[in-house]
Amino acid sequence: MQCDSDKDHSKRYGLSVLQGVLVAGLALSGGVEAAGGVADETLNPVVVLGSRIEQSLADVLTSVTVINRKDIERAQAATLADLLQGEAGFEFGRNGGPGAVTSFFLRGQNSISMAVYVDGVKSQVDSIGTVKAVDLPLGQIEKIEILRGNAGALYGEAAIGGVISITTRQGVGTPKVYASMTVGSHNTSNVSVGYGGEVEQYRFNIATSQYRTTGVSAVNTTQQPYANPENDGTTNQALIASLIRKVNTRLELGARVNVARNRFSYDDLYATSAADTTDTHVFKTSSDDLSLFGSYQLTDQWKTSLDVTQSTLQYKDYKNGVQLSTDNGGYSEGNQVASRWFNRYQLGSGLLNFGTETVRADYTSYGDTVKRESDGYFVGYNGRFQQFDVQVNARHDDILATGSGSNKRSRADTGLLGIGYYLTEGLKLTSAISTAFRAPAAGELFGYGGNTSLNAETHRSTEAGLVYSHPKALLRLVRFETKTDNAIVYTNASSTYANVPKVQNQGYELTASAHWEQYSVRFSAVSQDPRDVQTNLQLSRRAKQYGSMDVSRQWDAGYEVGTKVYASSRRVDGTENLSSYTVFNLYGSKKIDSDWTARLKIQNAFNADYQLAYGYNTPKAEIFLSLIYQPK
Repeated sequence: MQCDSDKDHSKRYGLSVLQGVLVAGLALSGGVEAAGGVADETLNPVVVLGSRIEQSLADVLTSVTVINRKDIERAQAATLADLLQGEAGFEFGRNGGPGAVTSFFLRGQNSISMAVYVDGVKSQVDSIGTVKAVDLPLGQIEKIEILRGNAGALYGEAAIGGVISITTRQGVGTPKVYASMTVGSHNTSNVSVGYGGEVEQYRFNIATSQYRTTGVSAVNTTQQPYANPENDGTTNQALIASLIRKVNTRLELGARVNVARNRFSYDDLYATSAADTTDTHVFKTSSDDLSLFGSYQLTDQWKTSLDVTQSTLQYKDYKNGVQLSTDNGGYSEGNQVASRWFNRYQLGSGLLNFGTETVRADYTSYGDTVKRESDGYFVGYNGRFQQFDVQVNARHDDILATGSGSNKRSRADTGLLGIGYYLTEGLKLTSAISTAFRAPAAGELFGYGGNTSLNAETHRSTEAGLVYSHPKALLRLVRFETKTDNAIVYTNASSTYANVPKVQNQGYELTASAHWEQYSVRFSAVSQDPRDVQTNLQLSRRAKQYGSMDVSRQWDAGYEVGTKVYASSRRVDGTENLSSYTVFNLYGSKKIDSDWTARLKIQNAFNADYQLAYGYNTPKAEIFLSLIYQPK
């Protein structure tokens, strides 16, 4: 329970963050106004996530953030969670360092209330809805789009907190080799090598990578005295390959393969005796995806595409070098076939999109097998009428879960209406209202701790915003509110899943980025109130205020230096408190020549002591050196 003094402090903290960022944003917009010049495509790139069609970032009515290839290289992050830390709408909890179990929270929603897409295909989840895409190697990612807020009408059930869309690197131009290598603290090494390009009517890319670190001791032994104090390392190996053939001016066909193997050591949080401190625990995961896809330009106005993906996911748990029995969770497996038929049609001055998505999946865990069938049908329209932008989306989902000799069906119709009004060409008011739902996962119904009486979650969201765009700057301020009925949670007291009557989150988000002269600035600030309405308690591992600022400067000699600061107010984890924190990262780079770049990063430069999950450590100050080869 949060005392009144804590509440007052949180309010003052949130107001100070927002006031400071607003002042910085106004000053920034004034500075870039004088700069003028042509529009910077890195500030206002083309995105598709916000409406399923191509739009410039400034025109999108929903709240979207883009991270490009240059941003990824500059960050030198170990995982997707580390890369996104501090982004508006994004929080995460992790049981230790990179490679450990990680939970994503978008717009304050539960970690399974989000969707992840890789190259347009919905990523596989396990039996309780946890996504696997967090293991995708960053060296093979070209762009990441983050859609914050309720997107059920666009992307189906579970897309409540938002959607993360990942585009992997594609072969472009003359075939060439590219590579990167990072070494650093805790015997960390990260090596990635790829080869891709275009030959006649073919585009191809193939790349492999390996990330390895001895890590830090995950469990905090002052909080869990019987945990094994040894370092908990991780190894991630991946292979990604794609081939696309342009058959003629209207038809393209392609295939894509993603393979990942992960191994990480962990400590037993529930150790109960001194003897347990000598035990070793290793968790291994493997995932394989094979996609076949094609697109065809039916007419000048109508383009259709179809893709099918077969995915396999396996978990193996070892204690003292011996795999645990299946009944004790030593082996889990999931198989999934996902297909999507997508159409884009030019309708007058607007764009119509429509199609279907299906998923057929089965999961085996603790010796039991459950199945899930999902069918979605969607339609959307985007258009501009004088000073107004309009977005309308509607979707129907039908989900059938089967297990333990019974089944449960969930159906829902969801919608989104967004309107934008241009005060000037560079200043726009936005608003959106939407509904969504999340059906109980098969494992939540019929698996370990399952509850067949679970009801589907339902969600209602509203947004109102202001977008300011300039050739050298882009700023978006959003007021949002989401109300949830029948939120599905796991209750430790009864060791089962249950519905919580009402959960809600409301608050403000401010995102801004700007370039002027040799300087680049990117920052975000969020003030929110994610809570259980019935108990009035703050939702676990979610802060009321958080944000980040990234400032860098370049020189003509090829040097760049910068700092990224991210901060969070206090959080709760069950009955425990997680303190507020501020982390500073320092980085620099030198362009050696047109093909080679050297980068240096000091992570957590001032040794901030903080936790993302109670009982688990996070790394102190670390240093990393990278060498990147990227021919032009």
